[in-house]
Amino acid sequence: MPDDAQVLELAQGVVKPKAPDLDSELGVLHNLPFSGTDWGLPNPNPVPIEDIQKMRRTDGHIRALIRLLTLPIISSVADSTYVPAEGGEAEAEFIEKVFTLPEQAEAGA
Repeated sequence: MPDDAQVLELAQGVVKPKAPDLDSELGVLHNLPFSGTDWGLPNPNPVPIEDIQKMRRTDGHIRALIRLLTLPIISSVADSTYVPAEGGEAEAEFIEKVFTLPEQAEAGA
């Protein structure tokens, strides 16, 4: 039975590393955000609103992404004052409530 040194010597003689191919690029074959169609454009098939709402309720990654996108907007308008246009007091009050009231739980969620 050969010892470890002999096995290592035999293996080094058999296993030869492949020379790197310097004319090719490592990585994926597609530009991932745009790999949905043949021409590199985003996938045009829309996701139904019902699926987006379900993902928002059940998927933590989607909730985190929505917070990432909305919290800077909400925080930037949190201390704002809303000056209504002529006859637009109700609209200004609605906008203020949308941006300042806490998020309400959905029915059936």
